[in-house]
Amino acid sequence: MNLRTRIDSALAKARERLLGSRTTEGCWEGELSGSPFSTAAAVIALRLVEDSRPQFGVARLREKINAGLEWLMANANSDGGWGDVPQDKSNLMGTVCGCAALAEAAATEKSYRAAARAAESHLRNHYFQAGELSCAALSAALIAELGDSTLASSILILCALSGRFGEGPDAWRDIPAVPFEKAAFPRSWFPSLQLTTLDSALPALIAVGQLLHLRHPTHNPLRRPIRDCAMTRTLKLLEKLQVEGGGFLESIPVTSIVLASMAGSGRISHPISKPCMEFLSNSQRGDGSWAVTPSVSVTVTSLALDALASPGYSLRADDAQAWLLEQQFQKPSLYSSAPPGGWGCTNLPGGAPDSHDTAAALLALWRIRSAVAVPRSEQRYAAAVAGIDWLFEAQNSNGGVATFSQGSEKMPFGAGGADLTAGTVRAWLAWRAELPSVRSKLDSSVSKAIAFLKKSQRDDGSWAALWLGNEQSPENFTYGTSRVLLALADVSVDPAKKQSVADMFQRGLQWLLKAQLPGGGWSVQAGGPISVEETAWALEALAAAAVITESNQQAQRAVALGANWLAGEIESCQSIDPAPLGRFYSRLGYAERLHPLIFAVAALSRAKELL
Repeated sequence: MNLRTRIDSALAKARERLLGSRTTEGCWEGELSGSPFSTAAAVIALRLVEDSRPQFGVARLREKINAGLEWLMANANSDGGWGDVPQDKSNLMGTVCGCAALAEAAATEKSYRAAARAAESHLRNHYFQAGELSCAALSAALIAELGDSTLASSILILCALSGRFGEGPDAWRDIPAVPFEKAAFPRSWFPSLQLTTLDSALPALIAVGQLLHLRHPTHNPLRRPIRDCAMTRTLKLLEKLQVEGGGFLESIPVTSIVLASMAGSGRISHPISKPCMEFLSNSQRGDGSWAVTPSVSVTVTSLALDALASPGYSLRADDAQAWLLEQQFQKPSLYSSAPPGGWGCTNLPGGAPDSHDTAAALLALWRIRSAVAVPRSEQRYAAAVAGIDWLFEAQNSNGGVATFSQGSEKMPFGAGGADLTAGTVRAWLAWRAELPSVRSKLDSSVSKAIAFLKKSQRDDGSWAALWLGNEQSPENFTYGTSRVLLALADVSVDPAKKQSVADMFQRGLQWLLKAQLPGGGWSVQAGGPISVEETAWALEALAAAAVITESNQQAQRAVALGANWLAGEIESCQSIDPAPLGRFYSRLGYAERLHPLIFAVAALSRAKELL
């Protein structure tokens, strides 16, 4: 079988499998992997509810708690720890929370006791040089590892409430205070107040901060009365941030932390608490685990439509387009200062618009309009205008595009990422011809974005990614470099701009070529295990680059080798296990069931056009 025939066959199979996963609404639901951190946090929160409020349904909660514990036991690594997903290498956050979740059961059940001891042994051997596992030691290690004091304090209160790693006043004294009182001020004041917590983490900031203030109030005579006064106001804000369904940001960890904090504060009867419990109960998966969020349906639908809607391929997309248009935010976000017009990762009510999903949705809508026989839609046009404007608002003064809204360099996810900026450039350029009213502003924004990409290119020619990572590296250079190359390829279509990006384009291309492994695939960087997703990302970018570089023979050879490897994976596997490459906030990883198919379809479609 020659390569072209093999690509055609593998592409047809991948498309068939991807289309077979579509729902009756024409969209894709996908499925995130179970998360040890999410599962442990949910188990701890539900156990505290069970202890404090038995009338909430003891039998039902105990069943869910036990199922979560059994899942944790079954998915512990051989070294006793847990990572971000099953079989991921053990890390501090997953192991600390897994160990804390086992605390109560370990007191009575021998098997749980053995698992808890194995986890403690892993922590001592890898993080504390066989020293004491105290709250003070954990606090320093978590802040150093995560770079986020609110998340570190959240993990520590889960430990303290479970009785693990220190009990009594000393444990609470060693947990860093969280400045929840700052949330009482308008969001526009946050940078001036040096509140560097992600907007979407406000629920945890408030709940954890209030719990710590009640358990171990500050002795500072100026700050203590301010915190006392802020209690009522910030608790009201917390109520407003809770959405239909009971969760916060559709996040299992955030909702668990809020519920645990409410229980620890003696507020289990507060109107916030029971909906949190119901959200967690309803979000547990059949295997007993919890994912980081119940759904990323908008993300996978946008990516799937973009991948499938290639020229010459017949795709029924009317229902998918209608569904995607319905998911656009029509009101400002609860969790950030972002205006209407963006898309988030989920269709659930607690989602928040972000630049990654807004750009992906705009590209999908444009791809449907340009490659598939879908009639012109005024609603689609209006949605595109609003989405383009939303991305304008997410661009910082340095040209980089932030995740949720403009932010200072100190704000997490506010300084901008190369992958987010590249996706935004592609969305802007795709719709440029149809939006004459914003063309001047669009061109100016693209120029600023290119300047940002030029400045953020590393000395070796690569770009780091903010949105997707790898257990070997929190910054996936294969993803970041491939996304920027795709954007620069779109920029280079205009002869007037091609020369201005030629140098960084060539440097990025050479990095990606050198990173190809002998078998034809790619990993996170030049080394490591090959994955379908990373190979597909690199292959898609190289196929686009080979066209722009006027039949670059080296790039064509790399595309042929990569396409051959990827086609082989499609042919030999009925289902492809997803790699843990996704990254939520604070580098919490996940794997998504449909990612391998989606990215393989996009890459093989590009390779077919080239070869």
